[in-house]
Amino acid sequence: MSDSDLAAPSALHAMLDGLPVAAALLDAGGQIAAANRDFARLLGAPADDLIGRHLGALLDAAATETRPTANAYRLEPYGEPRWVRADHSAGGLVLLIDVTAEHRMLDAARAGSVVRDQLMSDAEVGTWLYDPDRDLYFFSSELAFGWEEFVEGVPTEVLQQIQHRDDQAKDSEIRERVTRLGGQAETEMRYRTPDGGWKHLRVLYRAGKQTPSGRYEMYGISQNISPQAQARDEATASTQRLKLALNAANAGVFEFDYAKRSFWLSPELRALVGQDLLSGAKANPFGMFHPDDRARARDLNARAERQDQIAPVDVRLMRSAGPIWVRFYLEVEHDTGGDPIRCVGLMIDIDDQKRQELALAEATQVAEAATAAKSDFLASVSHEIRTPMNGVVGILHLLEREPLTPEGAGMLQEAVACSQMLAQLINDVLDFSKMEAGKLDLAPVPVDLAALADSVAALIRPQAEDKGVYLHVAAEGLGYAAIDPVRLRQCLFNVIGNAVKFTGEGGVSVRLTYVDGDPRRLRCEVQDTGIGIPASARASLFDRFQQADVGTTRRFGGTGLGLAISRNLARMMGGDMDFDSVEGEGSTFWFEVAAPVAEAPPSTAVNAFGDAPLEGLRVLVVDDNRVNRLVGVKSLEALGAEAREADCGEAAVEAVIADDYDLILMDVNMPGIDGLEATRRIRALGGSAAQTPVIALTADVMTHHQQRYHAAGMNGFVPKPFSPLQLLAEIARLVAGEGEGPEALSA
Repeated sequence: MSDSDLAAPSALHAMLDGLPVAAALLDAGGQIAAANRDFARLLGAPADDLIGRHLGALLDAAATETRPTANAYRLEPYGEPRWVRADHSAGGLVLLIDVTAEHRMLDAARAGSVVRDQLMSDAEVGTWLYDPDRDLYFFSSELAFGWEEFVEGVPTEVLQQIQHRDDQAKDSEIRERVTRLGGQAETEMRYRTPDGGWKHLRVLYRAGKQTPSGRYEMYGISQNISPQAQARDEATASTQRLKLALNAANAGVFEFDYAKRSFWLSPELRALVGQDLLSGAKANPFGMFHPDDRARARDLNARAERQDQIAPVDVRLMRSAGPIWVRFYLEVEHDTGGDPIRCVGLMIDIDDQKRQELALAEATQVAEAATAAKSDFLASVSHEIRTPMNGVVGILHLLEREPLTPEGAGMLQEAVACSQMLAQLINDVLDFSKMEAGKLDLAPVPVDLAALADSVAALIRPQAEDKGVYLHVAAEGLGYAAIDPVRLRQCLFNVIGNAVKFTGEGGVSVRLTYVDGDPRRLRCEVQDTGIGIPASARASLFDRFQQADVGTTRRFGGTGLGLAISRNLARMMGGDMDFDSVEGEGSTFWFEVAAPVAEAPPSTAVNAFGDAPLEGLRVLVVDDNRVNRLVGVKSLEALGAEAREADCGEAAVEAVIADDYDLILMDVNMPGIDGLEATRRIRALGGSAAQTPVIALTADVMTHHQQRYHAAGMNGFVPKPFSPLQLLAEIARLVAGEGEGPEALSA
C-alpha cells in the first residue's frame, strides 16, 4: 500500500467497508489509520473517532472481559454481547473475527462443570493445554499432585523432570506429531510425586486450534489410574452400590437432553415406570402421571426451567397394575444465557409411605370431625339443659320473694344451692368443650380482687358452716388488677370448693398475694386440714375425670373436671397450678396468674336506684318457651319494670312496631325468625324503635356466639340460667354506658 493511499482516509474506509468482516488498518506504531463500519460498530464509536487511537488500548477499554490466552475480547455493541478475536495480518491489517459461538460453548461448559469438576477432583481427573509457540503446559488443579510449580505454566523441560524416564520418548513423539500434524493419541504416563511415589495416568491427547506459528495447540485429559486394578474395582463397587441403593429405594433416574430432545433412562426407572407407560412417554412425558397430578408435575418442570427454588412433588404414575405414588425430583442445567441444556430427574417409590400418610390424614380429619361433633354435641346438650334450668332457677328466685314457713325457706335455699351446683357443672362441661376446641377466650377487665375472693367465699361458706369447718380469706389491700373475672372466679370456686369438700375437721385458709415480676402475678394459696392426697395420685390428679381414688367420687361427689379446667385456665392466664399435700394431714393448692395493675372502673352499683331499680322501664320479653317468658316477666316486675311478652321473632317485630319499649330481652334460638334476624329487622325499622337496646338471653354462651349477637345489633348478653342480680347487672352496664339511670335506656 502506497503513502498516497495512506493519505486518503476515505479511500481506505471504502476499501475496508468492502470486506465482509470487521477490519482496520494499523500504522507502524500500532495506531488505527482506517476502520470499516463493522469495526467501528463493534467498538461503539464512529470510524473517524478511531483514527490515531492505539488498537490495544481501544480493545482493553471497550471490552467487558478479556481472555488473553485466546486473544479474545468480550464487546457489547448496542447491549449485545459478542466475543471477537483480533487476528493480525501482514501490512497492518487487523480483523476482528466473531468467535461468540465458540466462547458461548466455553461458558456453557464452565457453567455446567461444577459437579463434573468435583467428580474429576475426587477421581483425580484433570485437563491440560499445551501452547507450542511458548512451549508451556497449563494444568488444572487436579493434576498438580502436590507440585507447586504446576500452578502456573510449566515448560516441557520441567515436566520431563518428573516424568518416568521410560515414558519421555513416547510423550515427546506424540507431542511433536499432534502439534505439527493434528489428530489425537492416547497412552499411559507415570509421574513422580513430591513424596517419591508414582502416579499412573491415562492421558488423552487432542489437537486444538492452529497458532500463529502454524502449529496446533494440544489439549487433553489425564486420569489417575494407580493402581489400575484398584481403580477398576472401586469403580465397579461404586456402580454396584449405586445399583443396590436404587434397587433398595425402588428408585430410578433419567436424563433429558434439550438440544437432542432425547431421553436416557436407567434400568431401575424402566422397571419402576413400566413399559406400558414408557411407550407413550416420548410423545407426551407428562401423560404417565395421574390426570390430577399432571399440572403439579408440569409446574415442577416449569419452575426448574425458570431456575426457581423447587422442592420435590409427590405424584402418581398410571401403571397398568394401578396407580403408584412416587416422589419426583428434578434439576435443570442451564447455559450462561439461562437456556436449559440438560434435565436430570429422580423418581422414588413412596407408594406404601404415601398411602399411610393419606390414611393418617384421613384418620386425623375423622378425629377432628369427631372432636368438632363432640364439641357441638356438648354445646347442644348444654343449650338444651340450660333452657329448662333457666326455668328452674328463675322460679326458685321468684319463690324467694314469696312468704314461706321457715322450713320452706330452708328447703328453698337448698334447692337454690343445688341449682347453682348444677349450673357450675354445666359450665365445667362447656368450658372443657371450649378448651378442646381451642375456642375459650379471655376477657381481662379491672377486678377488685378482695371483693371477688370474698364473693366466692360467701357462696361456699354455708357449706363449710354446715360441716362445722372454718373458711378464712386474707385478701386485703390488693386493689385492682387486669384479669378475666369469670375465669379467676372459676379457679377460686373450684379450688376452695374442693378444699371445703374434702375437709371434715379444722378448716380452710385462703391467701391472695402478689408476686413481683413482668408482668406482676397474683398468687392464691388454699390450705386445708382435710384428708390429703396420696403420693400415688399426684401424677394424675389434674387429668380430666380424675380424683384421688375411685372411692372419692362416691364419698364426696364431683366429675373430676374442676382441677383439670382450673389448671388449664391458670396456664391460659399466664401462670400455673400445683399443690403440696401430706396424706391424712391436709393439702395446700396454689395457682398463679398474670395480674397487671389496673385502675378502678366507674361505679355501676346495681342497687343505686332503691328497691325497685327498674321502675318506669317498659321491657319486651321474647322467648318461645312459656316458662322462660314467665320467669323473665316476673323477674322484671319484681324489679319494678313493666314487662310484656312475645313468643317468637315475628311477634317481637310486630310488638316493637305497635308500641314503644325501653328494652328488649331477646331469646336467640327460636323457630321461624330467630332472635338474630328479629334484631336485624328491628334495627332496620328506623326511628326510635331501631335504637331500642336489645339484650340476648340465651343458652349459647361461647365467644363466637357472643360475636354473632353483637354483629346482629344486640347490645348485651345474659346467659341462661340467670339470676335477677345477673340481669340487673347487665341492664346497669347498659345504663352506665348511656346515662345515669334506667330512664336513659329510653332516651
